[in-house]
Amino acid sequence: MTQVDQVKFSHQEHSSVVRERTDKTFLQAITPVVEDAIHSSVAKNPTPLADALFPVMGPAIRKAISDALRKMILSINQTLEHSFSLKAVKWRMQALITGKPYAEIVLLQNLAYQIRHLFLIHRETGLLLQHVSMFEDDSEKDSDMVSGMMKAVQDFVQDSFQLEQTDQLGTIQVGDLNLWVESGPQALLVAVVTGVPPPRIRDEMIVTLERIHGKYARELTSFQGDAGVFAPVEEELLHCCEREGITGKKKKRSFAGLILLALAFLVSGYFIVRATDRNIRWNRFMTELKALPGIIVTDHWKKGQSRFVEGLRDPLSQDPAPLLERHRIHPDRVTFRWERYLAQHEPFVQQRTIELLDPPPTVSLRISNDTLYASGKASAQWIGNARERLKGFWSVGFFNTDHLINENWVLMLGLVDWIEAEQLLFPVGQTQLPVGQIRQADRLTGMVRDLLNQTSALGQSIIVVIQGMADSTGDFPGNRRISQQRAQHVADRMIRAGLPEEVFVVKGIEKEEDVIDAKRTVTVKIERKEEK
Repeated sequence: MTQVDQVKFSHQEHSSVVRERTDKTFLQAITPVVEDAIHSSVAKNPTPLADALFPVMGPAIRKAISDALRKMILSINQTLEHSFSLKAVKWRMQALITGKPYAEIVLLQNLAYQIRHLFLIHRETGLLLQHVSMFEDDSEKDSDMVSGMMKAVQDFVQDSFQLEQTDQLGTIQVGDLNLWVESGPQALLVAVVTGVPPPRIRDEMIVTLERIHGKYARELTSFQGDAGVFAPVEEELLHCCEREGITGKKKKRSFAGLILLALAFLVSGYFIVRATDRNIRWNRFMTELKALPGIIVTDHWKKGQSRFVEGLRDPLSQDPAPLLERHRIHPDRVTFRWERYLAQHEPFVQQRTIELLDPPPTVSLRISNDTLYASGKASAQWIGNARERLKGFWSVGFFNTDHLINENWVLMLGLVDWIEAEQLLFPVGQTQLPVGQIRQADRLTGMVRDLLNQTSALGQSIIVVIQGMADSTGDFPGNRRISQQRAQHVADRMIRAGLPEEVFVVKGIEKEEDVIDAKRTVTVKIERKEEK
């Protein structure tokens, strides 16, 4: 290298060193000016600076939102994966026991969080009393420095905002770190948390701090800088973390827990099956009970283990107790409250009618619709009493005795035979009784009167048919007229003798075949009048 080249190289090297020194000096000189200019600009009008940063802040905000959405999707996927798992059932049972919504339980279980440190700080001096870390590979700053900084921050906030001495800082957030502060009369408990822990962490911190104040009240009050007396507090803090499971470590699955959960499912399933079976058997019982004649169920309900049934019941209806036994329902757990009523069920009406009328063995009774049919043979007294009793018995509308024979009527058949055997004779072409037939006509009138009196006493009614006849002398129209007049003549005599006119029916011959030689007579026929 020539001397000229050496000079050039030496000059370039010198220029580079001078330039580097000049740049550092210039940077040191201009930095305060730039900072003051930025502060002054922001103080006057922050809009220009915000506009200048907009191209940078936009992508950053979008990236943050994208990350949040991705985490939410992962959380939803995790929830769906456990929708039909034992874990999902466990969460639902937890929601049922605690009364919290299922969504809240799922959210709390899926939120990732960690508690990195717990600091116990003396409130008056700001000195650290105890510190526990949840991680063995702890690389955090000196714990005494943290406690001192917490005291300084507390004092700064109170002095700056003129707060009362009792007002304490509760939460400090720095990036992903959250400092939860719980204050006591003599000490502070500070937790360094990442993520989103559930609210129960704060509750446990309060309980732990209260327990420490209770155990170490004298030591806290007389604290002079020796934190050795608070060494046992480390176990208290660790015990607090382990009991609530707030260390953020993944729990190992417990085989015994799975067995207990399975047993819980079996027991709950057993009781569910039993309850379902009881309800099915009760519903079947109620269906059969409502179908029983003479029973009307108006209401039924359950209270505790007991059931109640209200309604109307006919005394002749079936007792519900055998139904309970058939459906395996304990009778002591069912209370019936019945009101008495009379059902219109025909077998019930027939049974009540038999009890009311007390018929003799020779009488059979049958109910159809609202008519009582009697058949057989009975005395006139029983028939009369039966009619009187049925007048106030609203279940029977009609009493039919067409096939019921009156025993007293049988005894009167002899008198009827005598009456119907009598014949009153008339001369040819005459419509008046001759003198020789007057006594016989009066005797016939007396027998008819006796028959009417007897039937009236028995509650029976008869019809007295007066039949006139004629012989073949003369033409048919003349014979029909004469036969009618002869019958009317005999009826008039009996009416004049005091017999009721309404019981008589007067008849003559109605066709030529009725004309018989030498039969110029009047006869009496007795017919029974049926009750309507």
